[in-house]
Amino acid sequence: MRNLVRVTTILCSALLVLSIFTLEAEFCYSQDKKNKEEATTQTDLIDIIRDLLGKKPLKTDTTNNKDDESLKLSFLPGVAYSSNTGFLIGFNLGMAKYFGSSANTSPSAATLSSNYTSKNQFNVKMKSDIYTSKNNWYLEGDWRLSLTSQPTYGLGSGTPGSNEQILFYDQLRFYQKFSKKLFGNIYAGAGFYFDRFYNVKTKNLDDAEISPNFHNEYNKKYNFDTTNYNNAGIGLLLEFDSRDNTINAYNGYYGVFKYIVNGKSLGGESYWQNAYFEFRTYQSYGKVNKHVFAFWLYGNFAVAGKAPYLSLPATGWDKYEKSGRGYSAGRFRGNGLMYGEFEYRIPLSNNGLFGAVVFINGTTTSDPDNGTALFKYVTPGYGGGLRIKFNKNSRTNVAIDYGRGSDGASSFSFNLGENF
Repeated sequence: MRNLVRVTTILCSALLVLSIFTLEAEFCYSQDKKNKEEATTQTDLIDIIRDLLGKKPLKTDTTNNKDDESLKLSFLPGVAYSSNTGFLIGFNLGMAKYFGSSANTSPSAATLSSNYTSKNQFNVKMKSDIYTSKNNWYLEGDWRLSLTSQPTYGLGSGTPGSNEQILFYDQLRFYQKFSKKLFGNIYAGAGFYFDRFYNVKTKNLDDAEISPNFHNEYNKKYNFDTTNYNNAGIGLLLEFDSRDNTINAYNGYYGVFKYIVNGKSLGGESYWQNAYFEFRTYQSYGKVNKHVFAFWLYGNFAVAGKAPYLSLPATGWDKYEKSGRGYSAGRFRGNGLMYGEFEYRIPLSNNGLFGAVVFINGTTTSDPDNGTALFKYVTPGYGGGLRIKFNKNSRTNVAIDYGRGSDGASSFSFNLGENF
């Protein structure tokens, strides 16, 4: 109980500090006129803090499109917590802008973040979603430098929790995608995907190096280095996006299919191919404070050749590192992965300030070497969370989630933004 009180106190203090530093900032996305009109009836955390400080609420201008198209910057000092990182302190520098008329162009956003965690992890990450005028081009980036660690349990979704080993590694990532609008909400494009993993070590819970271990035994079997290696590939993709808001969608669909060819000629360790698909759907009811049913499904498969251990599909390795609630990042890894999650988002207050979510998910991964086929084991996760409206114009929420999984697994996270 004492630890719970301590955690709650720290989180509430962090929330207050975070809000005060962003009182004068415009955060992330602007909206169309209809959404702006809805926002005028709502209250967010920024309004509450401004009221406590004796300042007038920020007004939402429903007529000024020129203001929408101006560059907006935000600097967010942050404190957060998750089971994978422990306590985290850092910052998030955000940019939002329309590179065209807001009447026919989606908002663009980029974030530069850096943090240090209580588990001695250090990260610098740059993530971007850029739309040119009339959405003719969509550019998506995921760049990272991470000195980090995560538990690993071997391959396949049938691995027990008692298999836990701690994998320490440094990572340099450069993923950049370019998509051209074909018609409507359909895009086609290509991307370059590069990861370098180095200083890889495996330790037990007592911080002693383990040998043999899951990572090294797998890499040795397929003639990969056990401490430093690269993965590099070029991919083609087809994408569909009709979401009404990319931060917190009320309605719409998102889908993508990617096929990536990885090879030594690009700087990687081996020739192998990767197929990836993703589908999301959002349905809502209610006039302003929406009840939302959200569903997320994705599959990631090494379909030809062999990939190094850390390049294999795993939970928590999506762009925003959100899959696998109820478990630590990287808990399930294998040659193939399927993941599905359903979430019900519930408004709790008439002014939109408070909400809640309940969710359930399932993961299956394969390991052909040990006879573990996809769907032989499907591991469930479930839980719920609290939502506090951080910015009503962008629909950004503070998300506090707790999840449970099989074999005694659990996760807790405190972040900005929805899970998907």
